[in-house]
Amino acid sequence: AFQFASLCRSLDISCTVGISKKMDICIKEEPFEERGEGVERPLVVGAETQAEASLDLHSLAERLVSQCRGRSDVEYVMESCRGIMESRMMGGQSVDAVPTSVELDVALDVVGPAVEQVVARLTREYEDELMRREAEKNQLVGAVDEMRTLSVKLNRRVDELEQERERDRAGLAVEQYAMTTELKDSYESTIGDLRRELEVREGEIASIQLDMSKRCNQLESELENAKDELMQLSLVRSKYKSMIKENRELHEMIQDLRGNIRVYTRVRPQGVTGDASPSVIEYDEDEGTMAVYSNKHRKWMQFKFDRVFGQEATQEAIYMEAKPLINSVLDGYSVCIFAYGQTGSGKTHTMSGQKDDPGINVRAIRDLFHLQEERSEEEDFTFKVQLLEIYNESIRDLLSEDTDKILKLVATKTSGSNVPDATQVDVSNAEDVAHLLDLGDLNRSVGATNMNERSSRSHQILTVMVDGYNRTTQARSRGCLNLIDLAGSERVSRSGAQGVRLTEAQHINKSLSALGTVMQALAEKRDHIPFRDSKLTSLLSDSLSGNAKSMMFVHCSPEETSVSETLSTLNFGKGVTEITLGQAKRHVEQSSSAHLRARLETAEKELAALKSARVLQNNNTDYISKPSSLGNTRRMQRLS
Repeated sequence: AFQFASLCRSLDISCTVGISKKMDICIKEEPFEERGEGVERPLVVGAETQAEASLDLHSLAERLVSQCRGRSDVEYVMESCRGIMESRMMGGQSVDAVPTSVELDVALDVVGPAVEQVVARLTREYEDELMRREAEKNQLVGAVDEMRTLSVKLNRRVDELEQERERDRAGLAVEQYAMTTELKDSYESTIGDLRRELEVREGEIASIQLDMSKRCNQLESELENAKDELMQLSLVRSKYKSMIKENRELHEMIQDLRGNIRVYTRVRPQGVTGDASPSVIEYDEDEGTMAVYSNKHRKWMQFKFDRVFGQEATQEAIYMEAKPLINSVLDGYSVCIFAYGQTGSGKTHTMSGQKDDPGINVRAIRDLFHLQEERSEEEDFTFKVQLLEIYNESIRDLLSEDTDKILKLVATKTSGSNVPDATQVDVSNAEDVAHLLDLGDLNRSVGATNMNERSSRSHQILTVMVDGYNRTTQARSRGCLNLIDLAGSERVSRSGAQGVRLTEAQHINKSLSALGTVMQALAEKRDHIPFRDSKLTSLLSDSLSGNAKSMMFVHCSPEETSVSETLSTLNFGKGVTEITLGQAKRHVEQSSSAHLRARLETAEKELAALKSARVLQNNNTDYISKPSSLGNTRRMQRLS
């Protein structure tokens, strides 16, 4: 009982433990008062029955559990006591089944060992906990001592650093003062030097300004003089240009009077064919001069033409040179315009052009119809168009459905009527002609070579026949315009022509060679001109015999790889400039001549009809033919 009371006291539970004379145990809760250390708690002895003692013990255990809720050691003690009592006193039965009266020795036997075990266990755990806490306390005390020692050291180090900082501050102040004094002296010296240098520079600037003022006045005077000279040069230049223009007009008049073929040169833009070699051509467009450097001769070859069109020349500029000749077609003149040059030099571009940038062909047709509208109040015009090609020395009709049909050439006839079987289409506007040109382009013979992916393999001749009638004078005129796109000359070794292309190249070179021979004969004024050497020269014989105004555009390539062909082309053009064909004739018939010609044609038709009738009437030949023949003879005499 005393041990149990001590246990309760250690757990701060106030209770009274009493032992009766009969050894009955009675434990009751009572108020607890703190009396200080070393004071024993009161012990009250009462007489109770054995059953009450057992029940009170059980109730006390439950109250201990309820008051010490959360303390694992107390719960463990109570549970242990309860388990021991149940197992020993009841033999496995619950406490509720305990009888009201229990033997005293059984109660002592139950409570004593249980309390001893609980107290022993709690004593061991309490001593272990005290030992652990003592160890933690010792560790904390040691850590606190170390912290105190470290704090002392740190405080000592802080004091040392404070002292060192004070010393540094004192030394830095002295050093800064010394440096400040030195810098001050240095800056003052530098400022003095800069001021002296500034004074020198200001003097120099003043001197320079004075010189500049004098120089500006001098330059202004020179500028005024230069302006006057420039104005004079501008006047001289304008006069020079006007003189060149007048000289050109006079030259063209002389050319018209002499019948010379006007020769113009056009240089194709460099590199458009994929040839990246450098240019070997220099030219002056206004002067009409051209120079070509020849590696073979080691010198520049000089040429002079009516005009040179450079690489930047437009289709409009080219046509403006040909426009005066084309306009004369409505006046009854025959006009012939050639495009000559090596393959890939731009001949077809000059003559045909593109849809958005047409060449001479389309522009000439437009101008002819425009002039027709301007003269419509006085004159009536009719237009016919034929389009031929000369392919392998054969004449083909590009407007016919049967383009393979070979046409015959009558050399004694004039242009426009020397190919009687050619298709001649009446046209009334430029759109009709453009449609025919598109049809001709589809039917024309072209092919690819190493020098040109779309090389013309034939000579194309566009002929426009214009018949005019003046309602005032009743005069009739007949003009003819030949626009000729020649096939390009080529070296077989460069073009790589084989098979059919080789045959085409041979015929092209042969016809161009014949044209060169004719030009040379005309230049030398030979008695015999070999027009019959090729179909090309035979077809152009009327235009090259002095009956037409002729113009040639010589095309050349600027690249070094084509220098041989370029020199050959320019030499050909140079020879053409020396040709004098004589003044072109105007094909106009006055009213009386036209009337007589019409009567003569009627008489010829009547004569042909009479001859036919005479052949048919075999039985009465003498009776019919003599009067008819006599009448026809008299009619012919009157006409003569």
